[in-house]
Amino acid sequence: MEENLEKSNVFFVNLTTKSVTPDVDVRRNRKKDYIYFGKDNLFPNYLIDLADNCSIHRALLETKSKFIAGEGFSFEGEDSQVALAERFLEGLDKDFLRKTSVDMAYFNGFYWQSKFERSGNVAYLRNVDFSYIRSGKMNENGEVEKYYYTPDWKFATKRNSFKPEDAIYEPKPIASWYSSDRALVRERGELINGMSYSPGKLFYAEPNYLGALNYIEISNQIAEFHKNNLDNGMVGSMHIHLFEDLSDGEKRRKVEKSINNKFSGSENAGKVVVTWSTNPDMKTLVESIPVNDSHEMFTLLNGKVSEEIVMAHRTPMALAGIKVATGLQSEDSLTRSNMEYYQNTVIRPQQTVIEDSLDKVLERNGINVKTKIKPLKPIDILASEELMLRTMSLEEIRRDVLGKDELEGTPVLSESNNDNIVD
Repeated sequence: MEENLEKSNVFFVNLTTKSVTPDVDVRRNRKKDYIYFGKDNLFPNYLIDLADNCSIHRALLETKSKFIAGEGFSFEGEDSQVALAERFLEGLDKDFLRKTSVDMAYFNGFYWQSKFERSGNVAYLRNVDFSYIRSGKMNENGEVEKYYYTPDWKFATKRNSFKPEDAIYEPKPIASWYSSDRALVRERGELINGMSYSPGKLFYAEPNYLGALNYIEISNQIAEFHKNNLDNGMVGSMHIHLFEDLSDGEKRRKVEKSINNKFSGSENAGKVVVTWSTNPDMKTLVESIPVNDSHEMFTLLNGKVSEEIVMAHRTPMALAGIKVATGLQSEDSLTRSNMEYYQNTVIRPQQTVIEDSLDKVLERNGINVKTKIKPLKPIDILASEELMLRTMSLEEIRRDVLGKDELEGTPVLSESNNDNIVD
């Protein structure tokens, strides 16, 4: 029987990766004093990573946080009480409301740490990064008396004991707002947990855009796909078949490296696929690999993904910069109505959580006022004098933008009149 002297080799390369969305469910660990936020206790960190890698998602979060912060705090009540509230406000960090608003936009909740005077009054508040806090377990009355703080839960969750040099990462207890542990209150103050109510969510707030997490991941992966194509040509554009014995691993790696160094990379539009077999009568075979139309599929998918992310944030498409069919309604009128809808249905409920929390703090100090967050002025939202003129009456510009008193007989312009101001 004649021996077949020809050798060949086939390589199968797995280009797929498996991405698993972290589980938002909370769970208890008998060895830990705190409640896990997600199976790995890193769900807030996962949300931050998503925002860092998805441009449209981060832009929507930044827009939402600006709307939530508005023009700052104001107070309603007797003049003497309002003066006390404003004096308390002066002692807070100037970025206090901005940081709180960012946490509300990202996580739908926030944490404030309070310190007390000897008299028992709240001396000051500071916003604590939402991702640094984990809830303690409930007592027999169904109340959480402690929270735990560390700047690195990825490190702390894996440790049951801490070396002296790692003591900074050991979770530190902070009393809850209604804690009975007065010694802990004196040591570290109290933590106020502000969160929007969600049925069945006992320990942690969850983001409003929870249903779009997979779409945000897809957006990140689409961007990574295109970057990989540019960086190293993940999809091959040329096939070279060598008829020589490359069974020696070191020799094969040198050949592959030399070919790829010459043909691959963003300037040469892709990697070269190299195969080999032994046949003394054959010569090297070089052929092109047709480029598929996957980029068109990703273009369509990217549009769908963007719309789903915007919808999850409940941000009107027009405010997100996505063109929509307006029918007979003018684009300027639609933009303004969208802003009012967004402010009233999305932003206002989250502002209320902040306002109610500050009212509780002021009440502890014997200050009886009603806190309000002033909404953004139209000029701050529209950011365009031209668009402002086309969507506002002269009376509104004078009152809301310039802060002037109303004049008797000031004409109120209809939309048709506004259209005559700016072509």
